[in-house]
Amino acid sequence: MELRQLIQDYSANEWMQKQGIFASIFLVQNRLQTACDKLDEEITMKQWLLLAMAGTADEPMSLTDLGRLMGCSRQNVKKIALSLEMKGFLKLEKRRGDSRAVCVVLDEKMLQYSNRVGEMQQRVLELLFQDFSEQETQSLYHGFMKLQENIEKIEQYVEEKHE
Repeated sequence: MELRQLIQDYSANEWMQKQGIFASIFLVQNRLQTACDKLDEEITMKQWLLLAMAGTADEPMSLTDLGRLMGCSRQNVKKIALSLEMKGFLKLEKRRGDSRAVCVVLDEKMLQYSNRVGEMQQRVLELLFQDFSEQETQSLYHGFMKLQENIEKIEQYVEEKHE
């Protein structure tokens, strides 16, 4: 089945549109990850996401905090971080005052990497949103933020089901 036909089939009514959006979240993530992983052979999109999230904080973030922010387990974050540490992008260090917490400390190579790929990342964003009006971009942004909030409700629902 062709993607355009699938889009047409899901546009029939609101319930079908919700199912189409749900499926598209996974399709978009997979396709974007596959395409962008081919753009840069040095790091994967998951590795890039960890670096981007770690770079937003003023203080080094723990693996647990990064896991919560990225929506994955501490163990998954640790696996990604260890790979990045081997490549020289970050260091894993014990948090001062809490020897149990391992934090991600970005290295100089991360700044060099950002400078090197910044133009490519900008071009990817331009291509991804080239046919969006400012209003469409704002609507999509607000829609995704609502989805993020509602995912928290699903997480609470799942926890209650397992109690």
